[in-house]
Amino acid sequence: HLKQLDTFLRRLLSTWFSPGLLEVQRITYDGTPASIIEQIVRQEAVHPVKNLDDLRTRFGPDRRVYALFHVLLPERPLVVLHTSLQPEIPAYMNQVYNEGSLRSDARVAAFYSISNLQAGLSGVGLGEHLIKTAVHRLQGRIGLDTFVTLSPVPRFRKWLEERVQHVTGKFASNDLVVGEDLAKLSHFLQCREDEAVSRMVETLRQEGPSCLDDNAVEVENLVAPLLRGTLAKLAARYLVTETHRRKPLDGVARFHVGNGAILHRINVNADTSRKGWHNSFGIMVNYRYDLEQLPTNVTQYEAEYRIPLGEDVQALLDESLPPSFA
Repeated sequence: HLKQLDTFLRRLLSTWFSPGLLEVQRITYDGTPASIIEQIVRQEAVHPVKNLDDLRTRFGPDRRVYALFHVLLPERPLVVLHTSLQPEIPAYMNQVYNEGSLRSDARVAAFYSISNLQAGLSGVGLGEHLIKTAVHRLQGRIGLDTFVTLSPVPRFRKWLEERVQHVTGKFASNDLVVGEDLAKLSHFLQCREDEAVSRMVETLRQEGPSCLDDNAVEVENLVAPLLRGTLAKLAARYLVTETHRRKPLDGVARFHVGNGAILHRINVNADTSRKGWHNSFGIMVNYRYDLEQLPTNVTQYEAEYRIPLGEDVQALLDESLPPSFA
């Protein structure tokens, strides 16, 4: 009965919050009421605002902030989307944090934070509507032709640590890292192959916090090159093969792939804030919104649960899976 009630309420909310009753507005530092900006700052869920300078930067000339409103609630933003205009697809948060004027060669709109400010409306499709509206508004403006996210992987570290605990059990087999990758990892860490993955995780745990400072985000070399490749392959495996009811276990991936986005690229050392390291050892992901492919991708995902992958992610996945997955 509870499941039926949940389904009924979601359908009811979807009717109340249908696109015809929603408005997307650009939020600006000088033109938007302070009360609305205060709500946006207070409820920023992905990258909390540090100080006033950080706040001003987020509304700078190289940024676009959009919010979704219901026509009957004009002072209550429902969902907020932060966008950075870049010359190339960003791989690190410091590329987004760097303050600057709008560059003439900007061609990429990078959505780096989307926050649902009304928790009770999750699952109604408001975020999808906001992103797609923002893409259509930005398309063709000032030379923009590429639309991507720079998204967190909130539970990757927890998943990896749980898998390591599992594979170190008495009767468990270690297929997290296999073949030549495992040999290189054990040589690099100077340990036996059956200890390599757990030693890697322990190394990341110890090295991360000693190097991190929320006010110093430019730590692109925090993870050693060999460990970067291993982490990226593990992240690809987590995002694509770890599922619940055939959908990605990772909620962010489930959201963007369900919208028709492509899992384009996995970035190591991308978010070296304490929160980013705690959640995912610094891993972030680019999902690409290709307007021409969106309808096909959505249809294939709904029918076959097929996740569209970029070439780099497909290569990582092919290299990371044990023979039993082939």
